[in-house]
Amino acid sequence: MLQNNVWLENACDRAKQLYLTYYRAMPKSLERATANCIMRTMLGGEERFVEPSPHALQSLSLSVVKDAVLQQLVTQNMEVYLQISHE
Repeated sequence: MLQNNVWLENACDRAKQLYLTYYRAMPKSLERATANCIMRTMLGGEERFVEPSPHALQSLSLSVVKDAVLQQLVTQNMEVYLQISHE
């Protein structure tokens, strides 16, 4: 459960830096570089399923990230299953 969300600009910057480091290290891994090339070819430029580019990362802002995350945290059609154990 999430309560009292805290959205920090410097935390967003650190996350972007982490993804940027991850992107720059991709050519050093044969598996990751090959997988990225295959995915980009198969998807024809659709970037939702591949590593974010440095340009895409730089264009992100805290408000954009916050809105995207909160849109995924919806309570519609949520089912809660409670199991009580009698031990």
